Amino acid sequence: MSSGSPFSQTFVVEEHHEAFFIWHYALLNHQISRTGNTLLHVDEHADMDIPILSTSLEKIGADLGDTLLFTRNNIGIGEFIIPSVYQGIFDKIYWMRRSQRIPPRENILNIASENGDGRRLIVTKTIFDADLIDPDHKKTAIFCCITPQSIIDMPQSVILDIDLDYFFCDHENADRYEVQITEQEYRTFHAHPYHRIRFYGGAVRAQERAGAYYYKFQKKSFEKTPEFDTAEVTQHIDMLISWLRRQDIHPALITVCRSRFSGFTPSEHWQWIEGCLLKKLDEQFGIVVTYLSDILAANSLS
Repeated sequence: MSSGSPFSQTFVVEEHHEAFFIWHYALLNHQISRTGNTLLHVDEHADMDIPILSTSLEKIGADLGDTLLFTRNNIGIGEFIIPSVYQGIFDKIYWMRRSQRIPPRENILNIASENGDGRRLIVTKTIFDADLIDPDHKKTAIFCCITPQSIIDMPQSVILDIDLDYFFCDHENADRYEVQITEQEYRTFHAHPYHRIRFYGGAVRAQERAGAYYYKFQKKSFEKTPEFDTAEVTQHIDMLISWLRRQDIHPALITVCRSRFSGFTPSEHWQWIEGCLLKKLDEQFGIVVTYLSDILAANSLS
């Protein structure tokens, strides 16, 4: 049984941007503090990209249905942390990777919104710049990249956020995907040097295969996926749990992301990784698990 708090509420989501919805669900149910939280983000990806928002963040949080629609329509899987900082939910972010070349060093993030509209977010170098852009709603947060070997002074109010791809990541398949197109679109792409899709450079190619036509997207050079090794994955999970124990961390909330639809966690392995992780978390904290689908059903959301 847990050596920490009586239990740690744990929420399981499919893709990582859904953590944004969960945090607001927890706020509405008074499970976490509205401000001053520390995010411990355990992931192979920083997820610190800036989203393009069609709805102001100033209007999000009071209604669960609106928050769900906003999450689905505005935030990508790597874009959910910066909006949460702007809303004041987090003032410290610790990103844990399995390896890091430089020692942990805290950096200051100054997050503002152009004209204070809560839509066009900007991360500035100085608080002075943020104050000029958004004097009323700007936020400042600490960001630090750490590893399971790091020793840090972790604040008490911690929200633990774990992506299964931290333990085993399939970059080779997740970092590329394809969309079927018509033959006319395929030929138009190759016939015109100023086709708008070409403006994305080498990230997009038009290809023919077995009589069908596709746009193939590859955002960057991918890493070759290693063989799946249960012993190695178990070791990574054990190292994380041991680190949490040594740091005496008792999360106010835990979110676990599967990343199976995006492909970063392989479809044939995510269930095994999730089961092993939840078992270890339960041994350490005594967790109570709730799935996103259960929340949506209980609140008549879909």
